[in-house]
Amino acid sequence: MSTLSLLRIVSIMVAVFILGCWFCPQGCRFSFLESPSKNDAFSFVLRMERLRSLSIPSKDRSLLFIHIPKTGGTSLIMLLIKLSTSRDLQLARGTEILKKSKTSAYEPESEIMVAHTPMSLRCFSACIHEEFSAITFLREPVSRLLSFYNFCYSCKKYTFETWAFEQAPSNLQVGYLSGKYGSIHFPNCTSNFTLTLADLELAKDRLLNRFDFFGITERFQESIWLLRHTFAWPEFDFVQEYHDVPKEADKNDSKILYNQLSPNLIATVRQRNSLDCQLWAFACKRFFDRFALASKYIAKDGSFVM
Repeated sequence: MSTLSLLRIVSIMVAVFILGCWFCPQGCRFSFLESPSKNDAFSFVLRMERLRSLSIPSKDRSLLFIHIPKTGGTSLIMLLIKLSTSRDLQLARGTEILKKSKTSAYEPESEIMVAHTPMSLRCFSACIHEEFSAITFLREPVSRLLSFYNFCYSCKKYTFETWAFEQAPSNLQVGYLSGKYGSIHFPNCTSNFTLTLADLELAKDRLLNRFDFFGITERFQESIWLLRHTFAWPEFDFVQEYHDVPKEADKNDSKILYNQLSPNLIATVRQRNSLDCQLWAFACKRFFDRFALASKYIAKDGSFVM
């Protein structure tokens, strides 16, 4: 057989293979035909199908909410409280868990756990010897910092610019997910706040592969919709909480609005939190693709049809 004939046969085989992958069900397509984000979205939808059948949270699989400060967690906790009440489940806050976890042998008594302390999944896993589904929310870094500044009364002795550069830890969200911002209450947790691109990649990997769900604060309603359908939870009526008002502020104390910040200050804060900015942009892209694809498989009655 001549070389030309062999090349023709190979070309035809490749063409048939590609067309076959394209017209077969989506799950048959190979990754080079889709973007990484679209592949992740399809993997997430497949995971949804499995998670919906596990009745999470339950005695067999707890729910762990890693509550990064000022990402809309209080509103989500309101939903989790209603969920725990409707299912007669126990909800424990991070402070309660810390009190009971003097050793790494702590066994949880609660099906829903809210960790509002800076603890990594690795550290938490060392203290809880059971399977759990982890969820979290991320927020645009400058907005998150400004919300924290408005909320924290003690921060007001500084200007926002001074506080953001000299007092606030940078790249907090990457620190939470990478495990670098570990809690001193747990064994084997580091307090080293020096973060690198390697920590960013680790945070991305954990966000996709260790968390069963993550939401975006700026798309809170869409996030709650996707969260409910991810775990097949019923629809609860609740109001999104806004906690940007200082706890101990006097009546004349007013919060700083985002549009009051100068473009130069916003750019500088973003530069100081560049890893968080990259993580947030990465999460937004993944979330939007997950939401768009999942919407195609959720019927009006809430059922899941693949």
